[in-house]
Amino acid sequence: MSRFGFKIDGDTLENNYKEHLSGFREWDQLAHADNWLLLVENMGEHMNIDECMHARDLFTFVSNKDGHGKKGTLAAAVRGTKASVAVEVLMRIPEEKRLAVKEVTIVIDVFHSEAGLSKRHNSHRLLPRHEEPMRRP
Repeated sequence: MSRFGFKIDGDTLENNYKEHLSGFREWDQLAHADNWLLLVENMGEHMNIDECMHARDLFTFVSNKDGHGKKGTLAAAVRGTKASVAVEVLMRIPEEKRLAVKEVTIVIDVFHSEAGLSKRHNSHRLLPRHEEPMRRP
């Protein structure tokens, strides 16, 4: 920033934003944000469930397909891939919002489940991802 003539330390600016301007300390999900987030307002009719590695941790992400990855897409993020934990978090969504979902696409990442097999055989190819749409009758 010094090339623009600003005399502001970036770390100080970041800390002041987080601690004073953003409302982070008053956030209603702060207590459990390390393990799960739930953004009910982002629920829609067409949802997607996927697992992804972030910062050396596996997460289960539930997203609104109509958001196309933009603001308002993420509906839930749960640390880990255990179905029981994800279901426990998702059951916190009001029933009317859950019943409004018409389609859920579950992306099963075969790579993680067969990574040990591919390493054992020194295979360096990428294993395919399989998408399975689940529709409510």
